[in-house]
Amino acid sequence: MQHDTAIAELIADIPVHIGFYPDNHLVLICHDGTDTLGALPVRITDIIDTDKAASIKDRTREWYTCFNASVSNNDDLHPRWSVVAITQLHPSTLTQLNYALDLFSQWLPDVPSPGHVPVCTPSITDSAPVYMYTPDQHSIPHDTLAVLPAISHRPAFKNLLNNTSMLPFFNEQEMRDWCTSRTQYLDEPTQALLEDDLVTMAPLQIFTSPLLLACMGVSVLGEKRNTPPFAADITALLAACVDFRTRNMLFHHICRTDVDIQHSTEYAKTALQTMSVACQVVPDSLPVLRVHALGVLAVCALACHHHSLAREIITTAYNEIPTAQRYIEHGIIPEKHTDLDLKWIERIGTAIMYGDRDHTMRALYDEGQRAARALGD
Repeated sequence: MQHDTAIAELIADIPVHIGFYPDNHLVLICHDGTDTLGALPVRITDIIDTDKAASIKDRTREWYTCFNASVSNNDDLHPRWSVVAITQLHPSTLTQLNYALDLFSQWLPDVPSPGHVPVCTPSITDSAPVYMYTPDQHSIPHDTLAVLPAISHRPAFKNLLNNTSMLPFFNEQEMRDWCTSRTQYLDEPTQALLEDDLVTMAPLQIFTSPLLLACMGVSVLGEKRNTPPFAADITALLAACVDFRTRNMLFHHICRTDVDIQHSTEYAKTALQTMSVACQVVPDSLPVLRVHALGVLAVCALACHHHSLAREIITTAYNEIPTAQRYIEHGIIPEKHTDLDLKWIERIGTAIMYGDRDHTMRALYDEGQRAARALGD
């Protein structure tokens, strides 16, 4: 990063690319000098935590290696790597920061110059100062290199808001809480009825065929509303997430590539909002369904260009898989729930973490087309 304005603009876009406003983080950025291609945040305290450092090292190396390979395959991109520290500089924290930088430098020795924290800012807020920072520096820098522009005026910020109707989360924990939320808006009798209907897969009996159930799920996902969906609609949508054929038909519409971009984005935006509500009311007795529903939610986020949220959701799904596997191994899954294959979560997770979004969307769309043909026969 050689241009002061470019430095400030790259930092200002970080919340959009990681999904939240970082605080006390190191952020590894892949960019072409002006535009951010990808960003990975790591909390400074996590890096120097000996119990967490090994796993963070592996994750950082894997992300760097895979992302570097993916962008290097594009002849139109000339990726560059930089590290930005977002932390309040204080004499008491400099030792901690320098130690974290030293570890980061050991983990990523091939990150080219300037690399390894050429810049530092106390926070990502309008007009925040940006400083040059040299590893092993023992004094707080005073010469301001640049100041951050208005965050909400950045094109990336506006695109996120337009695509998702969401702002970057206030912090990392808030984003995780959103992904794991189980705040149930249904009263107890309605929730109990929803659970009974999902255990017996009553929607299949109501709609008489998987094709009709999938069509209902597609309709529920795309319906714009100002209030939460009816319990019956949520039940049908969740039932459509259980079987891979009906689930793929949902993907066919979430990942549409045969219509104009604005229409596709509007459907995906509505689907993200509706599916997030559905995930909150999945009964605890159906952890396999919970994993499937989170996978669908992650695809909705990906379709909205909210890559960071998609990654966090799929991580939540990974964390739910052990519980689901225990239910499968002990044979306490309802007979109607025949789709016990959770491997697709791993595949979609890899695509979200390291794959090309457009290629992933086309593949999911094509899978949905094949499912629609099969169910229509």
